[in-house]
Amino acid sequence: MTPWGPDDLEAMAKTLYGECRGEPIEGQIAVAWVIRNRAEHPRWWGKGVAGVCLHPYQFSCWNRSDPQYGKLKVTPELYQIALDVLRGKHPDPTGGADHYLMTNIVDRTKWARENPKKKTVEIGVHSFYRLEI
Repeated sequence: MTPWGPDDLEAMAKTLYGECRGEPIEGQIAVAWVIRNRAEHPRWWGKGVAGVCLHPYQFSCWNRSDPQYGKLKVTPELYQIALDVLRGKHPDPTGGADHYLMTNIVDRTKWARENPKKKTVEIGVHSFYRLEI
């Protein structure tokens, strides 16, 4: 894992808040792993943990049009999950996923429809995919 710092932890914890705070802990860990997997394999989606989280249109909670935007916060629980995932305390439950989306929109999402064999797992309300790494 490339080095990370306080800004990375804050960005990841806020992203978890906006994307999956209502999910069971396994789902929160899974979303954190997608962020880590992307940070470990820089591509068009940004470099570093904060860069991945804040890259435009990658995590909807950071889009100005999203109702979560401006309400993102760091909670102790989500900060701890971010820290634990970055430290490698939890194994990756996603099978190396670099994408995810809610299961109820899979049929309406072109990249998911076109890549059904790249789906690695469903956890909670999310389907996880390994498309590029």
